[in-house]
Amino acid sequence: MQALLKRYPLTFRGLRSGIECREGWYPLIDRAAKQTEARLQKLPTEGKELPTSLQVKEKMGVLCWYWNQHDDTTLKTITQEAVKRSISTCEQCGRDV
Repeated sequence: MQALLKRYPLTFRGLRSGIECREGWYPLIDRAAKQTEARLQKLPTEGKELPTSLQVKEKMGVLCWYWNQHDDTTLKTITQEAVKRSISTCEQCGRDV
């Protein structure tokens, strides 16, 4: 988990409790965070704070990813895809279920 937090500092700079799920979902989070990090690097910062992840966790068998701001449709799409993939991915081992 620490490697993900260090690899994507813009995406996870507001994270309160770390990433709260098992390692099987880390590849899903890694792929999504790589994309969100690239998107955040391109967003204009004039007079606005960049969106940041507040919480990434498992809730009722599904990945939940919460942002402080979520008006960027690209970030929303990236996050929704990771959530969608978590439904069919084992949280423990990462295999398709």
